Order: sequence, then structure tokens, then C-alpha cells
Amino acid sequence: MERVINDKPRLEYIDCLKGFAIFLMVMGHFLSWTFAEGSNATGPAVFVRTLIYSFHMPLFFFLSGYLVDKKNREWTISYCFKLAKKRFVSLVIPGLSFMALLYFRRNFWYFEWFLEVLFEIYIIFMFVQFVRYRYLPKSLFFDIAVQIVAAAVLLVFERNCPSMFAKFFSITRLAHFYPYFAFGFLFCKMGLNDCVLKKNFVITNFHLFTIERKQP
Repeated sequence: MERVINDKPRLEYIDCLKGFAIFLMVMGHFLSWTFAEGSNATGPAVFVRTLIYSFHMPLFFFLSGYLVDKKNREWTISYCFKLAKKRFVSLVIPGLSFMALLYFRRNFWYFEWFLEVLFEIYIIFMFVQFVRYRYLPKSLFFDIAVQIVAAAVLLVFERNCPSMFAKFFSITRLAHFYPYFAFGFLFCKMGLNDCVLKKNFVITNFHLFTIERKQP
């Protein structure tokens, strides 16, 4: 469903997923803080924490990719610069503010890796989309192909770049999470969300049943 807030349409299922992902992030950190450092804890709490950490960050990047081109923009230089400026304000400036606050409070530097990696992903994605729209035919095949190539190049680069460079720019995380962002973009581009939203899938006793949503 879609609702309007301050003249801007909001997708309720996206907001719900974002809220769910934030809840999982808080829960995962809470469970981590309950264990003594270096302990070999076991039990249900460890299982839940491991389960949460297996997908909650990929979900964040997937949702960001899902929303990046919801309006099918033309990836011109002007639009890329506009989006880069917008993401700099929403990601880098809060990260720098938190880093400065942390330095004054605890006297050490730390830039939140999630904000850094997401900003880097946006920059790389914008470059890929600019090249794709300028030099390649507009088709779903090339949308998929260029994202696969971009993910592969990042993986190769991550395995061959200098360690200090990789650490400073979080290249390992960049290479790991870019495919989730790209998959979110392609998921929306291929219209797979329509298939999911029109039907509920319930698994019971290893059988898959499809329950049609009632149309108002």
C-alpha cells in the first residue's frame, strides 16, 4: 500500500521492512553486549544473534537498492551529481558528526562503516548506471549484465588492493554488500515485488500454498 506524508508518497511495506531491520539491528547488538568478551557462549541467545546477523544488514542494502531507481530516472551527469550531493548530506555528514562527537567524548576516531559503505555503493552504482545508460541499449538484459560485471570487478579488486587502502575504504564490506544493493535494484526493475505483493505464500508441512489477497 502507498500513503502520502508531506506530499511525498510512502510505501508502507518498505517502511515496515525498514522498521523490522532496525529492530533486528538493535536486538543483535543487545544480544552481543550480553556476552562477555572472548567467551564461547552457546544457547538460544547465540542462535538468535547468529540468525539476525546472517541477514539484517543485507536487508538494509537490499531495500536501499530497491528504492534507488523506483521512478526510472535518466542517469545523466546532472542527476548523478544531484543524487551524490543528496546522499552526501544524508550519509556522510551524519557520519562525520557522529565521529566528531565520539572523538570529543572518548578521544578516538570512528566513522560508522554502514554509512561509509552505503555512500560508496551509491557512488559506484551511479557511475555504472551512467555508463550503462549512455553507451548500452536500454533493456533488462543489460541492467542485469552490468550489475553482475560491477559486482565481479569489486570482488576481484577487493582481493588485490593494498591492505591499508582496503581497510580505510572498507573494501571488503563494499564488495560483500554491493550485490545485495544491486539485487534490490534488479528486484524492483523486474517487477518481482508485484508478484510478492499480490500473493501470500504460506509453508505448512512442506507444502506451498498460495493464498490470493482479497481485492477491495
